[in-house]
Amino acid sequence: MASYSEFDPATLPLSEQDFEGFKSKYLDLETIRSKKVDDEEDSPLVDLDFELELLRRDEINVAYIVALIAALNVAVHAEGAESRKAKATAQRINDLLRDQMQLRLKRPLIEGFMRDRLPGLGREDDIATAFAIYWDEARAHAFAELCAQEGVDEERLDGVMRRMHFTGKPPLGQEIVDAMIKPPGILERKKVVARVLQAVGDFINLFDENIGDLAET
Repeated sequence: MASYSEFDPATLPLSEQDFEGFKSKYLDLETIRSKKVDDEEDSPLVDLDFELELLRRDEINVAYIVALIAALNVAVHAEGAESRKAKATAQRINDLLRDQMQLRLKRPLIEGFMRDRLPGLGREDDIATAFAIYWDEARAHAFAELCAQEGVDEERLDGVMRRMHFTGKPPLGQEIVDAMIKPPGILERKKVVARVLQAVGDFINLFDENIGDLAET
């Protein structure tokens, strides 16, 4: 029997949520196989070749985590929070948030959604949409705080950040100064611009990098 490891996800006749469900079951079978192979040489799972690396080739970003959260939501409503499937999915989410460097900064926000919003959602609710709303609210709140703290005009700084995110290059110091409601004096300018640039970079890294397309989760 031929086996193929490469495929185009766009051709899968499955939703992302269903795919994550099957993937979770796949991992469950590998766990069972690894425990039984030594004791049961005649187990039908012995000869199965589990390509776990295939599952690890996905881009691990926020959208990927949201797909897992959606699978967790279904498992909890179908089998209960203490079911093996729900626990396994929750553990996978926790492991990724802990081990993936690009997600560590985002972990408190993602866990906040799971703690504060997920329990109030039903099995049929669109988790990706609910998460996107939560993320946008958190981003707007953090952006308002950043602007108030640094004394910059929200509309002007938003334009600076959009260009910075699009080009991948930091803005000129004068762009930061122009965005400020009260420009700093000559002696303070370098220090203030550096501080605002750092704050902007941290903001983009938290809210805009390694997000993925939440609309497709």
